[in-house]
Amino acid sequence: MITLHFFNQALQRLAAWGLLGILTEHWFTGLKALSQGRWDAPTKSNLPVFFVYGIGGTLLELLDWSLSWNIFLKAIPMTLAIFVIEFLFGLLSIKIYGRCFWKYTKSDTSEEIHRFSIMGLIRLDYALFWYILSVGFMYIGPSIKHVINTISYL
Repeated sequence: MITLHFFNQALQRLAAWGLLGILTEHWFTGLKALSQGRWDAPTKSNLPVFFVYGIGGTLLELLDWSLSWNIFLKAIPMTLAIFVIEFLFGLLSIKIYGRCFWKYTKSDTSEEIHRFSIMGLIRLDYALFWYILSVGFMYIGPSIKHVINTISYL
C-alpha cells in the first residue's frame, strides 16, 4: 500500500533530482558559452526537462539499489538507462509539444542532425560522459538521500 509518507518522499526525490539536473545543465551551458568566448556566460534550460531529470534520477536511484554489482560495472546499465530515458522523453516531448527540448545538431544554428545522434534525441558520443555521470551519481546519491530524509522530518 502506498502511504502518504512514501508519496511525499517520491515527490521530494523527483524535486531533488530535477533541481540538481537543471543546475547541472546551467553549469554546462554556461561553461560552453565561456569556451566560445561569451564572457557573460548565458545559460539555458527548459522547465519540462526538470521532469526528465527528476524522473530519470529517481529511476537511476532504483537501478542503483537493485544491482549489487561493483560501482564501475553498475554504471554500464545506468548509462544505457540514461540513453533510454533521454530517447523516450525526447519522443514524448515531440508528441506533446511538437518539438524536443534539446537539440543534437551539428551546431546551434544548424538543423542538420549530428552524425552520432539518433533522430536528434540522443548522442552516442556522449556515452563516456553519461558513464562518468553514472559513477558520480552513485557517489552523490547517498548525500541526496540524506538531504531528502532530513527535509522529510522537518
